[in-house]
This record gives sequence, structure tokens and C-alpha cells, in this order.
Amino acid sequence: MGRDWDEEEAISHTDIPNGYSPALIYQRAAARFGSTVSYYKDPVMKKLLPDAALMDPNMPAFTLVVGLEDVLIHSEWSREHGWRIAKRPGLDYFLKYLSLYYELVIFSTQASYTVDQIHRKLDPYQMVYPLYREMTVYEDGGYVKDLSYLNRDLKKVVMIESEPHAAKKQPENTIMLPKWDGNPNDTTLIDLIPFLEYVANMGFEDTREVLKSFEGKYIPAEFDRRQKLIREKFEADRAQKKSKKSFGGLGSLFGKKPQSPDGMQSITEAEAQGKMIWDQIRERGHEMYQRLEKHLEIEGPKIVAEREAIEKKMQEDAMKAQEETVANMKSGITSWFGGSSGEKK
Repeated sequence: MGRDWDEEEAISHTDIPNGYSPALIYQRAAARFGSTVSYYKDPVMKKLLPDAALMDPNMPAFTLVVGLEDVLIHSEWSREHGWRIAKRPGLDYFLKYLSLYYELVIFSTQASYTVDQIHRKLDPYQMVYPLYREMTVYEDGGYVKDLSYLNRDLKKVVMIESEPHAAKKQPENTIMLPKWDGNPNDTTLIDLIPFLEYVANMGFEDTREVLKSFEGKYIPAEFDRRQKLIREKFEADRAQKKSKKSFGGLGSLFGKKPQSPDGMQSITEAEAQGKMIWDQIRERGHEMYQRLEKHLEIEGPKIVAEREAIEKKMQEDAMKAQEETVANMKSGITSWFGGSSGEKK
């Protein structure tokens, strides 16, 4: 383990030179041992998501990572029914709606072969990146979701998690929720949407600073409280302006009302109607969601069919490769005993 580096190893360990002093031998042995252990505890890939530069230029600027177990689903076992999995109320709407504003990731601490079918059920239209245990870091006896491997700017990443150990590397990026116990009347996912929608639309430079301002508080309730306080002030200011004589604005001088570049109401016009910025965001979000629903209604079956066709082709190719391997093994065994399966005696 302490021998000199070969050519390839030397490139990766420029900080530890070759040589046979006890210190250098120890450092090389420790580095080799560390790399052997890292095979079992580090993610299988250094970049868990594709490079942003290779993605659609219209891709959302923010990434939302959502835990699977006890956040989106709840599993339980009984003698009567065996294993059963419950889907959290509002989950479908939550994923579809926030896909308009975020690059979505569902991150599980279970192995891919155990939860792949669950991911398929939750995301039939392939709108979400699935990540599994193989992409976690094993540390202190548990699996950690290290967002530094995500290949995204952590200023633009929010994670929703229910297991503190899983979020130990980046607690400042994390909205920590109590574990969902399967309660069918739970509204947490729906309650979180206004806050997450606001964060994505306001273009904050660092989501971690926003989350820090809610530290120790239940975000949906605190966000609602702050909204109400600001709305009260907004209504009071609006009432005061109404009491004063108005001479109109530039829009009325030109015979038309000012519009925002994307065709939505201007802020001035919206405020005149008693709408605050988040009211406008919600209106726009609902319109976008309705368009998405119509698109999926038409294109959804095609998306699912294409996915199934690709998977069927992969299964067929795998079966063919397996059959060829078995045939080659049989041929090799026949040759070993001095004959060929194609020879005639």
C-alpha cells in the first residue's frame, strides 16, 4: 500500500511525491486505503445531475430536492396486508405545479432496485430526476444526501427532508419537516407551495438566506403570517391613496393601460385592483398549470408509451446479450472436452 505511485496514480496525488521515507510511505498507504473505502461510502458519480450548460436554456434557475421516505410517501407493514405504501395528499399537484418553477429531484435513501417502480408511479411523465442510495454518502452509520455532488449552485438549491442525518451536510439549504405518518388529512405539501413559488419568482440571490430568516419556524404558517401583516399595510396605504384626488398616470395619457412584457398586468394596474405581488404570481402560476394539464392530457399517453418502448427494447437487448453469453459458455465447455457443437463425426 505504501509503494511508489504508478503513472496514473501520480497524476491524482501530486501532493504526495514518490520516495521511501517512512512519512511518504505512510501517506501513500493512507491515500490508497482512503480510496478503497470511498468506493463503498461515496456516491457512484461525482456529478448527480447533467451540466446546466447542456440543459434547455429555459430550464428553471432553482433546483428543488425532495426526500422520498416519510416526505412524499409512507410505508408500513402488517400481518394482514404485508407492505403498503401511501402517497401523501396533494403530491401529484405539488410535483406538477412546482415543475413550472424548479428543476425537481426526488432523492431516496433506498437502493434503486427497491424504489424504481415507486418513482415511475409518482412521475409517469418523467418530469423529475430520481436519485437513489447509490448517490448518497455513507457517514456516521447512515446515508447522507450531500448536495455538493448535485452539480448545481447551492445558492439556488432547496431541499425538503424529514431525516436530519440525511441533511447534515447542508442544513442551511433544508426545509426540515416532521415525518409524515400516513395521515390522509395532511396538507403540508399544498401549504408549502405559496412559499416555494414566491422564492422562485422573486429571483433571490441565495435561497439559504431566505431559509435562515425562517429558522426555527414552520414555514407555511410563518409565511402566511408575514403575508397578512404586509397585506394589512398594503390595504391601509391603498385606502389612504384612494382618499386623495388622482390625476391618472402615463397609461391613461396614451389611451391604454400599461402591460408587463409577458402580457400580464402591470404592477401599477394590479395594485390599483388590490392585488399584491404574490396575488399576481399565483394568478400566473394557475394559468401556467392549466396549460401544463392540457399539454399532458394530449401528450401524456405518448410520453408514457415512448418510455415503455425504450424500456422494452433495453430488456430485449439484455435478454439477447444473456442468451449469447450462455451460448458462448456452452460452446466453450464443448471445446474444452475436445469437440465443437457444430462438428459432425
